[in-house]
Amino acid sequence: MVTSSRTPHHVPRLLIGTLLIAAFLRLWQIGTLPPGLHYDEAADTIIAEQIARGESAPIFIDAYTGKEVLFFYWAAAWMKLIGPSVFAMRLTAAMMGVLTIAATYRAVGEILGPNPHPALSLKGRGYVALLAAIFIATSFWHILMSRLGFRSISEPLIQALVLAAVFRGLRLNRIRWFIIAGAFVGLNLYTYLAARLFPLGIALIFLYFVAFDRGHRLDRVTQFVVTVASAVIVFLPLGVYF
Repeated sequence: MVTSSRTPHHVPRLLIGTLLIAAFLRLWQIGTLPPGLHYDEAADTIIAEQIARGESAPIFIDAYTGKEVLFFYWAAAWMKLIGPSVFAMRLTAAMMGVLTIAATYRAVGEILGPNPHPALSLKGRGYVALLAAIFIATSFWHILMSRLGFRSISEPLIQALVLAAVFRGLRLNRIRWFIIAGAFVGLNLYTYLAARLFPLGIALIFLYFVAFDRGHRLDRVTQFVVTVASAVIVFLPLGVYF
C-alpha cells in the first residue's frame, strides 16, 4: 500500500510504456484497419483538405449536417506536413487519442491529489491515474474511435485538459489556471455537439466547492466567474456565428 501522496518514481515509466502500447494499438495498419472508408471519414477528409489548401477557414461547417471545426484544423496541419490523404485523417485521430491518454492521467492525478476539500484527496493517486490511463489506452471504443477520422475523438482530450486545469487551480488557488480552464471549456465547444453539455458539469464542480469549501466561498465564486469569462471569450466567434 502506498502511504505517501507523492507519485511513486516508477509510475512515470509505466505511463510511458502505456503510451507506447496505446500508440501501437492506434497506429498499426491504420491505413487499412478498419477496412473501407466510412462516409463520414470521406466527408471529413474533403473538409480538412479544403482547409489545408487555404480554400476555407470556417468557424463552423454548414455542410454535411453541420460540423465543429477544431478537429479539421488539427487534420489540416497534418495534411500540410505529410500531404492530404485518408491516412493523414486517421493519423490525426490516432495522435489525438494518444494525447487523450496522457491528459487523462494528468486530470485524474489533479482530481485525486491534495485538494481544497479532503474528501477528494487520495493517497496513491499516481496508481489510480495510471490505471485510468491504462483503461483508456486498452479500451475498445477509444481504440476504434482513434483509428477513424471522426471529430468526436477531440472532445475527451479537451475535457480532460479542462479538469486538470480546474483542479490544479483549486489546489494552488491561482487565477491563471482558471483562465486556462475556461479557455479549454470554450475550445471544447469547437469539438463535437455533445460538448454543449460539458459546461454544466464544470458548473456543478464549482457549485460543490462553493457549498462545502466554506472558508473560501468568495474565492470559489471568483474563480468560477473567471472561468466563465475566459470560456465566453474563446467561444465568442462561434457564438457570434450562430
